[in-house]
Amino acid sequence: IRAEGIDFEIVRRALPRQRRAVRHMPAIHFTEVREFMERLAFARATPVVRGALEMLVLTAARPGNIRFMAWDEVRPERQAWHVPTARMKMARDHWVPLPPRAMEILRAMEAHRKAGVPWVFPGDRPGRPMSENTLCKAIRDMGYAATAHGFRSTFTDWARAVPYPDPLIELQLAHVEKDRTREAYGRDGQLAQRRRMMAHWADALAGRVPMPAHEGVATGA
Repeated sequence: IRAEGIDFEIVRRALPRQRRAVRHMPAIHFTEVREFMERLAFARATPVVRGALEMLVLTAARPGNIRFMAWDEVRPERQAWHVPTARMKMARDHWVPLPPRAMEILRAMEAHRKAGVPWVFPGDRPGRPMSENTLCKAIRDMGYAATAHGFRSTFTDWARAVPYPDPLIELQLAHVEKDRTREAYGRDGQLAQRRRMMAHWADALAGRVPMPAHEGVATGA
């Protein structure tokens, strides 16, 4: 029997750090996303929820950023959305290119804009943002077993199948870049290149260009 207690701090330092298991969110495959977009136009959700869902798919943004998207973050002259550092996991601000359809959604949301409410997609409760479960519930009500976050995987699979370079995809997803080469690649955010990529994605969602061939390999984002 040990006379002294175990020094767990020494044990913690000696053992290798265990990585957390990656949890992939249920997602709609890119071969099915065009049909989803067509059905979304006729979904029973409110116009604000439908607009938020479509914006989510078009931008591959995190659901939380969509829920808290504010009017003063939108830069119409640049056709871009400037997400402040405070809301970003990577601890720096993020520019999101907005294709023409995204700009149309913003113009439609002007009809639902209320004085003193900063959010583009406000919640049903006065003075409150859209709730965390609203987007996922709307997807379930459409008959899909997927999450709002899963559309980031949908976009990733499509972009890799086209293919677009991984560093560009990672920049759009606003993933933390630990590799120095990728950091150098994304020093200015590569907004022009990402704008072209996201315009291509919007065209694919609308059926204006074909989807890439599917090889049956899925990824997570």
